[in-house]
Amino acid sequence: MNTEQLVALVNELVEDDENFKIQPALATVSQALANLAANPQDPAHQTAVASAMEELANASDLEYVPATLQRMEEIGAKPYFTSAMVARLRQSMEDNPMTPAIVQTEAAQLVQERAEFLNHLLNLQAALSTLGFQEDELKVGEAEIGFQLPRSLFRNELEGFAKELHELRLIIRAFSEAAGNTGERIQLRQISTSDPLIYVLLGYLTISKIGGAVKWCLDQWKTLEEIRGLRASTANLKGVPAAQKMAEQFDEIIEQTVTTRIREEAERLSSEANADASRENELANHLAKALEGLLARIERGMKVDIRVLPPSTEGETVDKSVADEFDRLEELRDELVFPVLGNDPPILKLTKQPEPPRGSGGKRKPDPS
Repeated sequence: MNTEQLVALVNELVEDDENFKIQPALATVSQALANLAANPQDPAHQTAVASAMEELANASDLEYVPATLQRMEEIGAKPYFTSAMVARLRQSMEDNPMTPAIVQTEAAQLVQERAEFLNHLLNLQAALSTLGFQEDELKVGEAEIGFQLPRSLFRNELEGFAKELHELRLIIRAFSEAAGNTGERIQLRQISTSDPLIYVLLGYLTISKIGGAVKWCLDQWKTLEEIRGLRASTANLKGVPAAQKMAEQFDEIIEQTVTTRIREEAERLSSEANADASRENELANHLAKALEGLLARIERGMKVDIRVLPPSTEGETVDKSVADEFDRLEELRDELVFPVLGNDPPILKLTKQPEPPRGSGGKRKPDPS
């Protein structure tokens, strides 16, 4: 996470706490539990606890996009800004049904922990503002897409990183052409270190194509993991002499499944692009390589994030197709949930993307975004 992202995250969390009154709702639960602990037989106190817990559940029922949740986890915010608070208190209630005083102690501890964390956020917000760090905000009607590249892809070598950026450019180019934005400018917006995170500004149609392809890759990856799980179970069968040979057949199934599905998806995307007949097959080949490149990198830990600020609808009429596309981008952003990778070796090899033919990356067509 870079500084701009940290500023945006801190601002969002502080604003959410103020708007949804999370800390007061948590304090109300603690007080209600204290009253119950003092008089556990009073039905009114029991009702007050249930009501306060419901209010806290509603206040903390906030929807954060996957990328934001990941950053919240990095700074330790998830236990204090999600339903994890309610789950923690309910678990204490289940563990101590006859001793509400213990539950109240847990609630009081949570109130204190969260107050301290919130104070850290406020101090950090003030410090970042004083030092001049600002949130990197999109303009209305803009969208950007970020690629987080694990260092294992380029082995911490500058030359390898440069090659990965080149491969990324060619992948973007394939989907840009599929979106009708031939020769589109790829504008660098942000870059941060650790595992390098690169955000680029593109037309919303291109980002929609790339986001859809990433979602497709995630779906395929889940299917392949299921097949690989069956392979592992078969290989571990005891008392079956042909178990290992049977397991090896799964490798062929996986390879055939990947090849077939990539080709089918590439041909679908190419046919939707309304390219010239002479270009459609070539575009399909480029898209197949781009899909293979995305899937191979996702297997190795690459993550993709979409940021979008829809066009304003105040005082003007927004084309419905544009509004629909931005709605789709927001849906895609919420669907890009990347699983924790296991120790299994990747299925796909990293291959070089084909260079676009001369003429396909020349004069830019008007960008509808």
